[in-house]
Amino acid sequence: MTPPRILRDFPDKELLHLYWGEGRSFNGLGEALKCSSLTVSREFNRRGLIRRPRRIRLEDTHSKEELRSLFYRKGLTVREIANKFGVGIFAVRGAFHRTGIAEEEGYSQHWRRGERHPAWKGGRKKESAGYISILKPDHPRANNSGYIREHIVVWEEANGRPLPEGWAVHHVNGRKDDNRSVNLMAMPIKSHDRLPLYKAMKERIKQLEAEVEKLHAQQTLF
Repeated sequence: MTPPRILRDFPDKELLHLYWGEGRSFNGLGEALKCSSLTVSREFNRRGLIRRPRRIRLEDTHSKEELRSLFYRKGLTVREIANKFGVGIFAVRGAFHRTGIAEEEGYSQHWRRGERHPAWKGGRKKESAGYISILKPDHPRANNSGYIREHIVVWEEANGRPLPEGWAVHHVNGRKDDNRSVNLMAMPIKSHDRLPLYKAMKERIKQLEAEVEKLHAQQTLF
């Protein structure tokens, strides 16, 4: 396709001045020269004119997984991510669309999250399975929404160490929402549904019953 006469006859020096000196984009050049940005691009290629380096995009310096982690696991908003990297919110949104994050299921639900969500309940919720989950996006066991089951956190804080890999925390009295430290017992997952579990529970229940009797005895004295 032959470029419009006004562009074809436009001197290289003046074209480069508009592009480099005035910082006009191909769209801006197209408007000034009565043609499309694609036509300007093709004319630059035909003449062998030097283009400006492509602007560095957010995904060039930060991987998709890093952006996903900030958005889903750490629970940062688009604006908070933009502030973290010193860019505008459109740079973040553009990176999300170009990397496919914006196409993922659940993406739209993360636009309004945490205290800004109308259904916010303080970062603590009860699962359909009966367990309590709390919002702790920095925890290594947190899911993509930043939540982790509360009994794991309570056990780790009570014992001063992370739950070992391959272990599970069991509720001694069988109540999945009773996350008092005295009601939690950690053991290897392989033992969770086997005989040692029942033996351990039996011993733990005896300890608890002894503590209850001791408390009753103390109250009787007063």
